Amino acid sequence: MEEQGDMCMRVMKSVAMVIIVVLAVSNTVALAAPLKLGITWPGESNQAIKIEEAFRAKIMELVPDVDLELQTVPDVEAMSELIARFEREKDGMIVMRSNGSQWLIAHPPVIPTFIAGVNHPGLLGVVKNLEAPEGNITGVTYYVPVEKQFDIFQAILPNLDSVLLLLQEGHASTPLDRTATQTVCKQLGITYYEQVCATEAESIAAVEAYRDKVSAVIIGANLLNDYAANIVKAAGHTPVFSFLVIAVNAGALGGFVADETIMGHLLAESVVEVLVNGKIINEVPIKMDPDPKFVLNVSTAEKLGINIPYNILQAATIVE
Repeated sequence: MEEQGDMCMRVMKSVAMVIIVVLAVSNTVALAAPLKLGITWPGESNQAIKIEEAFRAKIMELVPDVDLELQTVPDVEAMSELIARFEREKDGMIVMRSNGSQWLIAHPPVIPTFIAGVNHPGLLGVVKNLEAPEGNITGVTYYVPVEKQFDIFQAILPNLDSVLLLLQEGHASTPLDRTATQTVCKQLGITYYEQVCATEAESIAAVEAYRDKVSAVIIGANLLNDYAANIVKAAGHTPVFSFLVIAVNAGALGGFVADETIMGHLLAESVVEVLVNGKIINEVPIKMDPDPKFVLNVSTAEKLGINIPYNILQAATIVE
């Protein structure tokens, strides 16, 4: 009987050891499972591509076995099916562009979601508090405060007393650019005009109508920047600024740019904070480029006969 008891004890210990080993192996497998992320944005965007490339490089450095799936869609109407699949299959997802972020307002995500390539998320209505974003949304924004931009515009044009803001019909950033620019102009005593345009022809016609009435033309953060070369030509001797740097490369006098590489790296850090380190979304602020650069087209300045203050020349990124 004693021998049988010892044998039973040995069998039970062996079974227990097997169970412990199985559980340990199962836990190891679970811990070793790669972090799964879905990435998407609606339409075409060079900025989104650059941010995604920088993000990919940084996240693979921080989480080498991360599983990334990039699927773009033609427009926001095509997002529903893809997002639903991401929510079933992924640990988190990245949704880029302002219109993609706005889509989330009516479709609150059920997994941690990170936005990027987006204008001010608070003013767009995506979140209420950038420092403590609510719900399942955090990320990065390319927003540069309009006040900061006008500080430079006025330093370059001391007699700046009126502006024409070119807005794109239907663009997600249009209401934001309008409100922010109107507010700053009112504070600074600058006369504000705007024209909402749907086509290149409309934007050129608007500039031709206002170029002799205003001190400067500003292209908002929208796709009218694709027509910047012809907008600058239509403006003649009236300086053109932009809220996006693409226009500066095409001949606009100047504009600010948030660095896509920095934004991609900040995005990766936020993903790690939430999905690896276990922080809740509310503890991870929506981040901005801490030091956006003013980009100056010196060839345009020379053509317009504008003397750029030395301190701006020193700090600016120069294009010709």
